[in-house]
Amino acid sequence: MKAVNAHQRSLAGLARSVRAAIVVPSLFALALIVFKQPELAGFAVLGTFAHQVLVNYDTAGKSGLFNLQCSPLWARSL
Repeated sequence: MKAVNAHQRSLAGLARSVRAAIVVPSLFALALIVFKQPELAGFAVLGTFAHQVLVNYDTAGKSGLFNLQCSPLWARSL
């Protein structure tokens, strides 16, 4: 595991928060206004928040291909 200094940690936290601040409200509006399904809006917001903010991604990119391939399989199983 690579050592990360405080500046890199703060930039990673800022990137996660900006991603969540942009993606979560847009998915909420899409599910609530366009699809008119409040249940879907709730699941979209909670799932997106958990995925965007609580998951630690590999910054070296070694597991990126695996994560990219598993995401559609997980979504298809739902």
